[in-house]
Amino acid sequence: MVKPLLWVTGAAGGVGQAIMTQAQQLGYDVLGFDVSGESPIITLDLTDSAAVSHFCQQQIRLPDRLIHAAGVLLPAHIADTTDAQWRHTFAVNADSAFYLCRALLSHWQQQGNTSVVLIASNAGRVPRLGMAAYGAAKAALAHFGKTLALELAASGGRCNVLSPGSTDTPMLHQLWQQPTDQTLTLHGDASKFRLGIPLGRIADATQIAQAALFLISNEASHITMQELVIDGGATLGA
Repeated sequence: MVKPLLWVTGAAGGVGQAIMTQAQQLGYDVLGFDVSGESPIITLDLTDSAAVSHFCQQQIRLPDRLIHAAGVLLPAHIADTTDAQWRHTFAVNADSAFYLCRALLSHWQQQGNTSVVLIASNAGRVPRLGMAAYGAAKAALAHFGKTLALELAASGGRCNVLSPGSTDTPMLHQLWQQPTDQTLTLHGDASKFRLGIPLGRIADATQIAQAALFLISNEASHITMQELVIDGGATLGA
């Protein structure tokens, strides 16, 4: 029996790397992608529409499953956000998913029974100071995923969105500039209109990976067009 082929983006670190590791343990054939990374990670700039299309056209076998974990966070207040920062944030967090899914959509519709998970963020649901570009891009990604689910549905394909909160990855650590910042993440920061985490702990990347792999599995075969928030209650279900 042929193992399902899973592509994972953002696979060189953080949540993407955790997904790759767990997927291999579960028996998937896995290809990982990142803008840079060591073998076996495939180097591909997902913000380059032509490069994405060319790569997909050259593949003998296209994926049965996709988990899109590529992302970037460039925190800044609106007045301090440059055009380049805004465009790059959208390019990595939203455009890349569009380019890749567009290139694969015909294959998925012909194949049927595919499953896609797009990893957004709870920042796309609740506004926070310093995250205008990131939150807007992740909100766009989540909406795109639900529309993709509609286009896949007729062939039995599925797409769901996973929106983590604070997770122990390098992306979170870059936000911790002061010794008290980790405590503020856990307990909230009124000056940034940020609530604390009711469960009192930060997620591990493996917990996000487990949820993503559940959503692409046959056990989730009747789940589509949903956004699952994994944030320890930080957004109070909003």
